[in-house]
Amino acid sequence: LSLAGLKDKSGVTEQEVVVNGVSPLRLLAQNQVLGLSGSLVGNLEYTSKPLKYGEHGGNHFTVLLRHISHRSKESVFDLVKGLERSGFVNYFGHQRFGNTAASMMPSIEVGKHLSKQDWSAALYATMRAPISACNPDEIKAKQLFEETKDAQAALKWMPQYCHDERVLLDSLKRGMSHKEAVLSMPHARMFKLAYWSRVWNIVASERVRMYGVDQPVEGDLVFDVGNVSDTDNILSPSHLSSFTREGRSTWRFGGHDAVSAPEIRTVTADDVKQKRYSITDVVLPVVDGDVFAVYPSHKVTKALKRLIKADGMIQVLKEGEKSRQRCAFRPLISRARNVSCRLVHYNDRDTDLNDLDDVPYRTEGSVTGSGKWTALQLSFILPPSCYATMLLREIMKLSTHPSDQFRLRLQLEAEEDKQSGLKWQSRLKTLMENRLQFQESQQWSPTQGQKKKRPRDRKDSEPGSMSKVSPKPNSQ
Repeated sequence: LSLAGLKDKSGVTEQEVVVNGVSPLRLLAQNQVLGLSGSLVGNLEYTSKPLKYGEHGGNHFTVLLRHISHRSKESVFDLVKGLERSGFVNYFGHQRFGNTAASMMPSIEVGKHLSKQDWSAALYATMRAPISACNPDEIKAKQLFEETKDAQAALKWMPQYCHDERVLLDSLKRGMSHKEAVLSMPHARMFKLAYWSRVWNIVASERVRMYGVDQPVEGDLVFDVGNVSDTDNILSPSHLSSFTREGRSTWRFGGHDAVSAPEIRTVTADDVKQKRYSITDVVLPVVDGDVFAVYPSHKVTKALKRLIKADGMIQVLKEGEKSRQRCAFRPLISRARNVSCRLVHYNDRDTDLNDLDDVPYRTEGSVTGSGKWTALQLSFILPPSCYATMLLREIMKLSTHPSDQFRLRLQLEAEEDKQSGLKWQSRLKTLMENRLQFQESQQWSPTQGQKKKRPRDRKDSEPGSMSKVSPKPNSQ
């Protein structure tokens, strides 16, 4: 399978996937199995080449925000229009760090130890018992490992959703070294990216704090797109390591060859005076120990190096200076396109408000329905590697961490039930019981207790890997 990027597993998502060596009829037959898990395959067509990661032109989101506070509709629409005009700081969102309501994995700390090649520290950070967890068995399994170092005993208690921990423990049980065990975790690479993404977020905050977001300043790094007008396509792979140390592009931007690919330039005093660049042209380096880093020529670089030194990662960056691959660059500010919104009034929260097919592409907004409660429907397009949760945070002025949103949802829905005259205590109890049942269901697999059959043709007989495939409209 090849695809252009990952999708949020908690959303209703669609994307194109290219499959090699599997007939269309065999693909469609998988819907009998995939439909049970909420996935479907469709809109099939032949293509001559696979997809590459980062090759897509962006992601189209439709989002519903309930419990909008009682303010004038004009102020809500002005907020959305202002965000479309000025953009938002292009932080890596919680998904980048594996932060969910269920996962207690300290991904940033594990990633730091992996980058330093401190394999034992990475292992013990992974297996450190959390203060709280969705399933108490996770705490029990990790406490057992901390006390006894018995991988086999800890594995028996580890919940199924702790996939990385289970793989690590299974590797230790089979006699692998600490290095082999931590590198066997499916998300080991993602943990390293989580640490360096946190570094980028902190540096972005420092850039905003020191110089604001009105315009570039002397010493900033910018993408110089030259005579290429299709900026959206030019910037789409900007989160990838796309340049050699000499600045030669290794990626074909939006159909343009390497000669017309954008160059990285340092803003001069004359550039600022002539207003040659806008704030959306400013980029910051995504540094790590595997690439040669290029830094801005102002105080932000000093803040970055102070942070790296405090984390004991200076030697890691020095190793990256030997690399022939130049670091990736991520835009400081991102802007949404094709933004549309409307307010919807409702009385019963069980009413389906998610049908956005008839939302027009217009930013002046509209109001539909009548009722005591208000929801905001949003539709917008973001470039690749931009996080919708960071855009929503600018609108809500609230944390978008899943655990914070879950608590807020319980609080506000209880208030809804109280004002509606319902027995809201029993409704809260039902919500919690449903959540517990969901957690328990994540520990059960239809294949448990069944003997696995050996596939006759491995290349064309692994339908299990299709569970992440979902249909996408013909347009990319």
